[in-house]
Amino acid sequence: MVITRYPVPAEGANNYIYPGISTGTVTPGKINQKYLQVIQNGAGKIVPGKYIVRTGSELRIIEPEYMEWSSTQELYPFIFESAGVWGVTTAVAPPEGFVADFKALDAALNSTVQAVQFTVTDVGSAWVSTKVKHKVTHNKKTETIDSKIGIKIAPKLSKEKGLGEFGQEPPAALAQ
Repeated sequence: MVITRYPVPAEGANNYIYPGISTGTVTPGKINQKYLQVIQNGAGKIVPGKYIVRTGSELRIIEPEYMEWSSTQELYPFIFESAGVWGVTTAVAPPEGFVADFKALDAALNSTVQAVQFTVTDVGSAWVSTKVKHKVTHNKKTETIDSKIGIKIAPKLSKEKGLGEFGQEPPAALAQ
């Protein structure tokens, strides 16, 4: 496992996030290259990112590891980086009691970087992970990739809602 400490300036001098990634098998004398990601959404909030890679040229899907909620509305960003021509349709399925502004958003890539962003709003219910489904097309083949974005709640909102830091999920749920 590789972990780094990344300062979050807008949150204060001693506030950090800790992006990390599994290194997989480590072989003596070999280099195992991994990318540690952070994502900044449209409102300036910075969170650790995770990525999914598909080959056949290459597509990298970068999404939040979790979103930290500090109000009843948050922005969920997704970044796509390609070598070659790819199409991606991303859909989010927030838990019951949350709504997204769009069912799905599309990105068409041709050796480019693009981003899409959903606005998710709490209308009152379960504070658990959001399910994500990426429908990826490349060379006339389609693949569906399921993912999940964890939830973290800022101290002030956590107190208002009477919830723990990870809502109604144990912290281990963030790693799944």
